[in-house]
Amino acid sequence: MIPMIHFTRGTNSLRWIWILFILSLIIASVCPAAAARDVRVAVPDLRPSLFLDEKGEPAGFFVDLLEDLAAEEGWNLIWIKGTLSESWDRLLEGDIDLL
Repeated sequence: MIPMIHFTRGTNSLRWIWILFILSLIIASVCPAAAARDVRVAVPDLRPSLFLDEKGEPAGFFVDLLEDLAAEEGWNLIWIKGTLSESWDRLLEGDIDLL
């Protein structure tokens, strides 16, 4: 059995708390979550874990992991191709987020 909350004249503050709670739920459900975060990921040729396939698309074990993680976290993955040395330099300069 679910207890019911009854408002009386002396519980104005409780009423406002419930109203604010319900409004925040409505706003949270209507407004999209925080905008997708762009995450720049290096794609050096590290077969079979991370590489570009014949079509020039990122492929490999780490790509699958990152795409699953990005879907859960709301990330927008931006793949940056380059050599391993270029990728390290980009990471040190802050041009990419993940290597």
